[in-house]
Amino acid sequence: MVKPRDWSGHDGRFRETAPYMNSQESILVSKAREGDADAFGRLVQMYKAPLHAYIFSRLGDFDWAEDLAQETFVLAYRYLPRLREAVKLAPWLRGIADNLCSLWLRKLP
Repeated sequence: MVKPRDWSGHDGRFRETAPYMNSQESILVSKAREGDADAFGRLVQMYKAPLHAYIFSRLGDFDWAEDLAQETFVLAYRYLPRLREAVKLAPWLRGIADNLCSLWLRKLP
């Protein structure tokens, strides 16, 4: 079973940087960058809960947070070869999520 990452600080907010990435995660990122969908799936399992929680904290809507978290992972998979350092996966995912949240919030009436 894959243990989800906890990106929240003591105040429940998303940390600017994720906890230290272990070597297994780094290997999964490397494999995913080479096109291994199973490795990427394991990364999704590790990061989906904290990413969803972060997006929910920005939007306040559970269902939209779920949709935008999924869209974050779709974009991450597509652009994973552009990620320069595996250890920066968490901040990179957060950046994608931030951009999607900003776009979503701009569309509100």
